[in-house]
Amino acid sequence: MIVIKKKEVTNKINKTLQVTIYTTFPMTVGLSILAAPVWNVFYGESLYGPKVFVLSIFVAIFGSIFTNVVVIMQSLSRYKIMYIALVLGFSFNAITNIPFMVFFNKIGLPMYYGNLVATMIGYSITIFMCLIDLKKTFNISYFRTFKDLILVTLSCIIMTIVLLLLKNIIVIDGLTRLMSAFVIVIYALIGGLIYFVITYKLGLFNRILGFKLKRK
Repeated sequence: MIVIKKKEVTNKINKTLQVTIYTTFPMTVGLSILAAPVWNVFYGESLYGPKVFVLSIFVAIFGSIFTNVVVIMQSLSRYKIMYIALVLGFSFNAITNIPFMVFFNKIGLPMYYGNLVATMIGYSITIFMCLIDLKKTFNISYFRTFKDLILVTLSCIIMTIVLLLLKNIIVIDGLTRLMSAFVIVIYALIGGLIYFVITYKLGLFNRILGFKLKRK
C-alpha cells in the first residue's frame, strides 16, 4: 500500500512540475521578446521600463515553480523542511540583494539586474531544498521531468529564433498603443503555433496535458 502511495505521489509531483514548465516557459520567452510593445500597451513608451521587464519576466518562472513546490510540501505535511528552505531562500535574497546590485554596477550592468538575480537564486535555493527532501522521503525520480525540461527548452529556442527573424519583417519598436496590441496578437499566434507544433511532434503536448488530437 505504501509503495502505491509513493508511486502516486511521484506521478503527481512530476506532473505538476511538467505542466508548470510546459506552460510558463514559452509565455515567459514570448513576453521577453515582446517586452517593448507589451509595456507600451499598458504603461506607454519608456526607456527603462521594457529593459527591467525583460529580466523580471524570468523571475515569474522561478516564482511559479516555487509556489507549486511549496504547496506540494504543505500537502505532504513536510512543514519543517519547507520552513527551513523558505527561511534560507529569503535570507539569501535579503543578504545578497544590495551586494549583487553593487557587483552588477561595477561590471557595467544595470543595478536592478542584481536584485532580480538575487531573487531568482533565492527562489532556487528553496525549490531545490524541497525537491531534494521529496526525493529522499518518497524516492522520487525527476528524470522524466528533466527530460521534458530539455525538450521544452529546445522548443522555446526554435520559437525564439523564428520570432527574432520575424522582427526583421514586423517591427515591434516605436509603435502606437493600438499597433503594439496588434503586433502582440500576431507574434503570440505565430509563436504559440510554432511551440504547439514542435511540442506536439515531440509528444510533449499529449503526455503532459493529457490531450489526444485525432488525425484525419
